[in-house]
Amino acid sequence: MLVSLRKFASDDIAQKRKEMIDFYDQFGEAATTQAFGADRKVISRWKKRLISSGGKLTALSPTSTRPHHVRRSTTDPRIVSWIKTEREAHPRIGKEKLKPDLDIYCQSLGIPYSININDRQHHQKKQTILPKSRKSISYSWREMGTKGG
Repeated sequence: MLVSLRKFASDDIAQKRKEMIDFYDQFGEAATTQAFGADRKVISRWKKRLISSGGKLTALSPTSTRPHHVRRSTTDPRIVSWIKTEREAHPRIGKEKLKPDLDIYCQSLGIPYSININDRQHHQKKQTILPKSRKSISYSWREMGTKGG
């Protein structure tokens, strides 16, 4: 039940949580866990929030789960754009072959770089550098003129 609450509006979620708290007070932990899938710790946390807000139902609305501090990339944007263009031109090139060219590029622009820049960009390639979809080409052995085996 708890997982499916995310598809409702925040007011509906708060109302459902209040119903679960009331059910818990009336029937206890075992029945609440069986009926809703909410354990004692979750119900206690919701109760505490409700009491600290003075009984306001908005306190039971879900809060953001985004971290307060998100690390930002410290890689120079020129390096990222260069790697993107190289990977678009040569999608199957590995980081070992790309690194020497990257070193030359960085030296020509006077950009300070570290050894792991290419590793970091290589790990992010599926998200930002390579196109999202690739079509795989399958050939039959007859089209290629050889026997399969």
